[in-house]
Amino acid sequence: MKNLFAIVFVFSFFFLHAQTEPEWCSSRSMTYFYLDGKAAPELMIDHNGNSIAVLAHSETSTADANIVKYNTDGELLWEHHIFNVLVYDLYIEQLLIDDDNNIYIIGTRIISIEPGYGITYVQGEPLIQKISPEGELLWEYTDQYEVGTDGINACNSATIDENGNLYVAGIHHEYLSYNKKNLLVFSLNSDGQLRWNHIIDDEEGEDILLKDDQLYVVGRGINEVTGQWAKKLQIRTFSKEGELLEKVFNPEYSYQLYHEYPKFDQDGNFYIAKDKQLFKLQKFDINTNFVWEYEKPNLTSSYSDVINDYIIDQDGFIYLTGSYREEGEEQNAVTTKLSPQGEVIWENFYDTPGQNIGSGESLAQFGDQKLVVSGSVYNGGGLEYAEEALFFFDENGQLYQHQLIQGAEASEISVYNNEIIHTLSFHYTNDDLIDQVICKYPENYIVDTETLQSRPSSFHIFPNPAKDKITIQGIPSESIDQVQLFNAQGQLLLPNPDITDGSLEIPSSIPNGIYFLNVKVENSILQQKIFLYK
Repeated sequence: MKNLFAIVFVFSFFFLHAQTEPEWCSSRSMTYFYLDGKAAPELMIDHNGNSIAVLAHSETSTADANIVKYNTDGELLWEHHIFNVLVYDLYIEQLLIDDDNNIYIIGTRIISIEPGYGITYVQGEPLIQKISPEGELLWEYTDQYEVGTDGINACNSATIDENGNLYVAGIHHEYLSYNKKNLLVFSLNSDGQLRWNHIIDDEEGEDILLKDDQLYVVGRGINEVTGQWAKKLQIRTFSKEGELLEKVFNPEYSYQLYHEYPKFDQDGNFYIAKDKQLFKLQKFDINTNFVWEYEKPNLTSSYSDVINDYIIDQDGFIYLTGSYREEGEEQNAVTTKLSPQGEVIWENFYDTPGQNIGSGESLAQFGDQKLVVSGSVYNGGGLEYAEEALFFFDENGQLYQHQLIQGAEASEISVYNNEIIHTLSFHYTNDDLIDQVICKYPENYIVDTETLQSRPSSFHIFPNPAKDKITIQGIPSESIDQVQLFNAQGQLLLPNPDITDGSLEIPSSIPNGIYFLNVKVENSILQQKIFLYK
């Protein structure tokens, strides 16, 4: 283990206004082989502000996954190793922390691979562990024969109730046919003992929600109306005691490609981010009814268009980040805020000068509706040409600070106590190794508030309601890069109308109704709602 308190002297930092140095960083090396290997990087903060991360195989540990915990001063408190059976795959899908700071590890372990006649037989078991705040293994549940028959029992998501009972949702792949998938749902008590389990044919479990003492599992299932094999969007509900209550599904909607599993919000709505080449997010209610769709049209047939991460705040606003390639442009990092109704509140493209490719990877809220995005920019073919980027946005979507770390790639970001930022990233070294680096950034790192306050963060429309002409107030005309008018369905009506002295003529062909005016200023998009009444 090497502590990188001097990391600011090793890597080059660049800022819009001033330097933000981490309080501490800690690093360990891994080989390239494990960068996309058996333990996906994960970072979270416990209730006391300690950093907990999932790290891959390292020089100091031959374990397939290493769970580490650092205190608020950057001291390593403990390290927990997870070994697989033989050399087969191990996947960690989720970390959970209960009210007592116990840690739950949710994943899947492949325990055997046997060649057969034209087919390979694979067996896998749930990997469920409970770790105390001091790093002690309290219990491990791995017996696949209690929750399902031979095959792979893949655990995708879990939740905990007030009594410490754990509820897990996943997919059971049958032993003789990997393509045959069944819904796997089971519950363990606080001591790791099996309370109940279900395996339901021709269904899948991808996210689980505990709401009003009921469990909701979203996934795919067979179309019971037509009997067709195409998997349809569905939700299964269970009591906390394991009673199967209801199944609702959308007979019209079948989804095959998605970048992330469906994700519940606190009200039971769920969201689906589509697969690469589509910058698209869809929202459904708790009865699987389609609510709205947000999409940036693909202009270049590029696989770079993708939503990499999104979060839903307590008020139902959605923040998402990823990469998008506009026609004739390089791939840019893009971050967007949507209303609960799917309307664009603000959108910000950021293309770092001199870089060819930009991408937002992970995001978190902090302060008063501010946002921090961990991303990467590239100017070459290998990791040594990459730069880790932190982008800071104010409540109006204005980018007011950023920093770059050369020879690094961003991975995960988390916020503690609404202020303190923790990051997990990969840093290139010259000896064919990659450092897994955890950093903590201090409170009160907002800089150059005079510059921040002087930048346009909003604007006003007069009159509103309007008839045939509006005036934009609060932004000088020379600062406006582009103006666009959208209807309530998101259709672009005026792509780039003429602005004279801040005024915009509304064509008579546009009927009465609600519209949205987007104004692009300094790589940011500000939006106001317009009511037309003629």
